[in-house]
Amino acid sequence: MSTERAISFIALTILFSLGCQPAGNQQPKENVLTILHAGSLSVPLKMLADSFALQHPGVRFRMEAAGSLETIRKLTELSRKADIVAVSDEKLIRELLIPYHAKWSLPFAGNEMVIVYSRPVSADHKPDQHNWFELLTAAGRQLGRSDPDLDPCGYRTVLVLQLAEKFYNQPGLTDKVLEMSRKNVRPKETDLIALLQTGHLDYAFLYRSIAVQHKMPFVELPKEINLSDPAYGQEYLRSVVEVRGRKPGEKISLQGEPITYGLTIPDHAPNRLLAEQFVAFIAGPGGRAILKSAGHRPLDDSYLTNDQTLPDFLFNKELP
Repeated sequence: MSTERAISFIALTILFSLGCQPAGNQQPKENVLTILHAGSLSVPLKMLADSFALQHPGVRFRMEAAGSLETIRKLTELSRKADIVAVSDEKLIRELLIPYHAKWSLPFAGNEMVIVYSRPVSADHKPDQHNWFELLTAAGRQLGRSDPDLDPCGYRTVLVLQLAEKFYNQPGLTDKVLEMSRKNVRPKETDLIALLQTGHLDYAFLYRSIAVQHKMPFVELPKEINLSDPAYGQEYLRSVVEVRGRKPGEKISLQGEPITYGLTIPDHAPNRLLAEQFVAFIAGPGGRAILKSAGHRPLDDSYLTNDQTLPDFLFNKELP
């Protein structure tokens, strides 16, 4: 074979082999972040995503909201893939995802429990810190709450009621409220918003951030029972609730503690580098400002320095 023919043959072979490559190997990786998250994070995550996209044109987000426990089970029981998992109770990541599905958990925001009520409300039915438990348990009231086995807001409702029994000296309050609200239990807290806005519910236990985001009237509860203040952490521990565990039929006990939201990047995240950039943005000054505007209490730098398991990228000051 002549030199010219040999070169032509090699060139054709290379072109043919390239033409037979799978189409996926020729395409750049899609800039899409898949985020499974708590329903109460829908508004702030949308705000964070919009701001991040301004700095990173071409990035798209696929977000899926559910109760935090249901969100966790999408990974543990349904083998779903996600780039980021963000829940309204950080310890769920530690209890149910680490070490088999993730290696670390970042606490990034706080919140508090409040009682939201529907409009309009008469002066006789307007709750405050001193009378809310009397109004809620009056005959004919429609109360709403989320499912404790699916949503942290649901089991935090139980914890708040337990603390309120002692704080107000109201034995039996927890059981009475839970029974009165049984027919109005929903999978996640955000499912209660429309019911309040349309007057199908009189009252519901929700997060302060949700009331702020939707401009709904609410009652601030005393810090001794609203699960917001680390100074009352020991007091909150006096309450406890059981919810579904890792496996069907298994139960785990959760004690009251200050509300702390958490997120992680699962071990098998399809787009890890982009996920790291977005998480760093959430933890940075811009992300904290957005969280605060959405009614959350952003956490300070102490949570970064106190946890040695957090990944190095969170300490890279060059990230946004």
